[in-house]
Amino acid sequence: MSGKEKINIDTLKQLKAGEIPAFECIYKLKSKEVYYFALGILKNTDTAEEILQETFIRLWEKRNTINPDHDISSFLFSIAHHLSIDKFRKDFRQQEKLKMIQELSESNNSTEDDIRLSDLNQALEKAIEKLPPKRKLVFTLSRMEGRDNDEISKKLNISKNTVENQIVEALKFIRKELRHFRYFFFL
Repeated sequence: MSGKEKINIDTLKQLKAGEIPAFECIYKLKSKEVYYFALGILKNTDTAEEILQETFIRLWEKRNTINPDHDISSFLFSIAHHLSIDKFRKDFRQQEKLKMIQELSESNNSTEDDIRLSDLNQALEKAIEKLPPKRKLVFTLSRMEGRDNDEISKKLNISKNTVENQIVEALKFIRKELRHFRYFFFL
């Protein structure tokens, strides 16, 4: 049997019902295709193997959403594609962070770093001061005083959702205000 074979409707119905033999059958028929698909994106055998395993874990977790009238291949490849792209992005960000840490550790000019950190702190304080009063209060309680959203909600007599929205908006604004300090954000 080649991996290109179409899986019959009965097998998909059995998978949807949670029958393990159906899952094993689909794994046998489709695992090589999914593995090579992930390998083509990631160019790493270990990572492709991880994506293969995670794809089939997700298949099992989402089995009740499967439409037996549709080919399972597109469902599997969609999962594998999203997982592969997420992994690729995560690895890229990790490499960027490591580069920044290495550059910082190679830097012998701690005075310059201290000045940059001082400038960052001043810019952060200015950005927080620019926030609307209610947003500033919610942000300060959350990020400066370390209070949780439930506590803030009760203290200010606002919904937890409002607290979360205020924090999200405050963080967006502050990131925009501090975009020139990207150097520190990778740490």
